[in-house]
Amino acid sequence: MHWKAIHSRLAQRRIYLIGLCFVLVAALLTSLTVAMVWKEAAAQAERQAQSELFHIAAGLRERLDRRMADFCRVAKINAELESAENPSGTPGLRRRTLDHMSKQWPEFTWIAFASLDGRVLQATGNLLEGQDISLRPWFQRAMSGKHVTDVHQALLLQDLLGSNEPLRFVDITYPVRDQQGNPKSILAVHASWEFANVIAKASREAAETEAGLELLIHDSQGNVLLGPNGEPRLEEEVLRNLQAASRLLKVESRSDQTSQFVVHVASLGMNDFPGLGWIITARQDTQEAMKPLREFETRLWFWSGMGLLTFIAFAAALAYGMSRPLPLEEEAPAPGPEESGRPSDE
Repeated sequence: MHWKAIHSRLAQRRIYLIGLCFVLVAALLTSLTVAMVWKEAAAQAERQAQSELFHIAAGLRERLDRRMADFCRVAKINAELESAENPSGTPGLRRRTLDHMSKQWPEFTWIAFASLDGRVLQATGNLLEGQDISLRPWFQRAMSGKHVTDVHQALLLQDLLGSNEPLRFVDITYPVRDQQGNPKSILAVHASWEFANVIAKASREAAETEAGLELLIHDSQGNVLLGPNGEPRLEEEVLRNLQAASRLLKVESRSDQTSQFVVHVASLGMNDFPGLGWIITARQDTQEAMKPLREFETRLWFWSGMGLLTFIAFAAALAYGMSRPLPLEEEAPAPGPEESGRPSDE
């Protein structure tokens, strides 16, 4: 009996050790699996966050280019109609064209016909009529055959319009031609740059993850056209890289020890709009962009822990069942005289 008890206790310890080893191996495998899944999920989440930013920036670029193409198309069509329907330059017909364009396109703050020597012939609100605008950049570009002038301030118009806020415009010009096809005047449109702010706001609101999302627009030299006050111009390296490729994706560190995903895309122009080299930037704090990943991490560790605990409970129950000592066999009592068949001594 003594050796059987010792053997039983040794078997119990051996089963406990085997169970403990299984638990440790299960915990190790669970940790390795979670780490591998987490690493792949983090890489995938980063790629997805940058991809979403790219689509937001590309969407804003398309909306801007399309709107500018609409502006150019309208100015071009009305210049052609003026050439065809008003060959003598009748002021009443010009005024009708100006009023029609102004009502149809509220973004057009100022519309005018100018002579080739730089005099405003007629304009919406009679603003600047009779004045010399020959030195204005948009007029000089128009005379050289360029139809679009980049964003600029118009201090004179700002004063005439009575605005306390700085006004900025994009200029579109097209020639009005005579019957021989020679330019005789210029149709000029000053479109308020506020349209870009409206489009950018709509793009932010349409984004799935709006928190921490910023959208900026730079000109071809990297200067900020739309963005936070005090925003610095783009670095020369970014401008050089965008000349070789139409997009640039990267992660930037910030002064407050945080980081952000940044995507730059270059404007390509569309239809009648040749493009001005605008650069659209979408950026978002990495913590905000990766928030779904942190939620996934919590669920991953929770369910992995639950699975491990279930395995431990099962292993413990199995080990306990296997380690229970078997009942020892009782020795049979010695046979009595009657059972042995011997006669008694009586």
